[in-house]
Amino acid sequence: MSKSQKFCLPLISVPLTLLVSSCIPTSNSVPVPRPESSGLASQSIKSDLREIIEVNFANDSNRMLITGKADAGPSLDSGAIEIWNTSDWQLVQTLTTDWYISRWASFTSPSGEEIVLLDEEGEISLWDVSSGEKTQILVDSEERDIFADKVDYSSSQQVLAFGTPLGQLFWLDIRTGERIQLLSLEEDETFRLWSNVVFSADEKYFAAIAVRYAPETDERLGTITYIFDTETWEEIISIPFNGENALDVAFLDDNRLLLAGNEGVLEVRDLQTGRLVQNFRGELYPLNMSIDPVPNSETFAISTVWTEGIYGILGTVSLWNSASGEVVCTTGVVTGTAGVNRDMDVSPDGKTLATTHGSELILWDLEQCFGP
Repeated sequence: MSKSQKFCLPLISVPLTLLVSSCIPTSNSVPVPRPESSGLASQSIKSDLREIIEVNFANDSNRMLITGKADAGPSLDSGAIEIWNTSDWQLVQTLTTDWYISRWASFTSPSGEEIVLLDEEGEISLWDVSSGEKTQILVDSEERDIFADKVDYSSSQQVLAFGTPLGQLFWLDIRTGERIQLLSLEEDETFRLWSNVVFSADEKYFAAIAVRYAPETDERLGTITYIFDTETWEEIISIPFNGENALDVAFLDDNRLLLAGNEGVLEVRDLQTGRLVQNFRGELYPLNMSIDPVPNSETFAISTVWTEGIYGILGTVSLWNSASGEVVCTTGVVTGTAGVNRDMDVSPDGKTLATTHGSELILWDLEQCFGP
């Protein structure tokens, strides 16, 4: 997935009304016409996981990590990280983990010898690929006031940035173990969860989206996106979202930020001032699940899900040009009962888009959009 962790359904305890309102639109949503497919070539690969939660290409695009729910039978006592070769799309290795849900994983360096993992309990740990063993616990899930919920990794700095369900944001050096608290919303009764945390492509900036609800009525109050400079780790600005919820964030460049939210709203903001530069209404209503930059272009992949009668959950991805505001191409519509577009990732070489579909990954050929 991009580098960032993007979940629709949080794996922490939250009210059912929050899950429904901030994730899959219900049958009361405005009807959605099926979008036209651009005919992108695709293939699917079958994971051994019960359900894929996260997909993450390596920086060299030659390998891919898949994490999710293990198919471990009644005991459900272990999860897994799958390592795939992207040249032939073959499963190379499976690392068995401690919990039955492995939530997010990333290679810590281009060599691919080590993986950093976030598990279901909020523990962050390092794993040696050759031995398949856990080598170090960076954040212990027993630290109930510190355990991680959302996380992203800067490979150039070898730094993790993560949020906790209690409203904290931390910076963590994976080599020295140094940990610094960037922000705390513990005293803010409106804080409910982090929608996402993400580094910019050049890793100069870091963003985190806080979702806010009225404590007494559960009325949605919107979201605030906090931006940090990773050289100093000082907060630059906090930006409220005009729509009900900003579900994901991406950096267009050093000057602009893209926010995607409910009802297909896309906002381009000035990174230093927070000023609204452009406001787009997406082609697909009503929900933008997540956004992912296509390297070396002004294009972003925007995943969308909705419900439609007997078809259950439907999903598609649009390739959107941030300069013109136009859709360049669109994947076919995928249907299912769960796991549709739960996550996606664009390969760093810009050639492949991977989207989740339960225990399968659908691989879309992006060269048909942009040429070889």
